[in-house]
Amino acid sequence: MKKGRTKRDLAEQVRDDIRDFKKKSGADRLIMIWCGSTEVFLAPGEVHQTMKCFEQGLDKNHNDISPSMIYAYAALKEASHSPTAHPT
Repeated sequence: MKKGRTKRDLAEQVRDDIRDFKKKSGADRLIMIWCGSTEVFLAPGEVHQTMKCFEQGLDKNHNDISPSMIYAYAALKEASHSPTAHPT
């Protein structure tokens, strides 16, 4: 379990993990799969409208940014493909 002062801190820790894994494994490309538990649906809000709004939300620990969104953000920033897998 990652700990950080802000959701941005958590995203940066995930980005570090992605970079470290890519370097240690020698992989050219990565595919990431979110296998966390099902989250409560969050209707898109202002924090989801632009990257700038989202990143400000990360800094402010916005309640409408879920763990899967942090994971997807980190994957996208590191240019990894991040499909979502969840139970139906």
